[in-house]
Amino acid sequence: MKKYLLTLMLALALVFGGCITAVEQGTIIDAEDMVADITSGSVSIGNSTHIYVYCVWEGADSPVGNIIVQSSNDDTNWIAASTQAAGGAAGSKGFNISDAAYTMFRVFYDVTSDGSSDDLTCIYNIKKRH
Repeated sequence: MKKYLLTLMLALALVFGGCITAVEQGTIIDAEDMVADITSGSVSIGNSTHIYVYCVWEGADSPVGNIIVQSSNDDTNWIAASTQAAGGAAGSKGFNISDAAYTMFRVFYDVTSDGSSDDLTCIYNIKKRH
């Protein structure tokens, strides 16, 4: 499923993203249990300016929380770049961040009510247009 999602993200980036000089893709959260808060590792974006993060969860146990893409310039102090609620039935959320003015990002899942045993997977695509 991850390979399919990465291929889909690249296709969408090519169709909607204009000319791409560099693309980096990867999995930032890999089937982590949503029973508690989840903090991914940080990803350096170098001099890229566009980030797309796509998260999907199973929903069988109705997780309730927020998925937050956080940004930092020092890998110590983090601020929310974008937040979306996640919960209920199986679902997905996409984060499209353009004109990024920071050097790294990570994904944080904040459980807001009784965590569930569903799995959360988030993949990312970093690109630079010219």
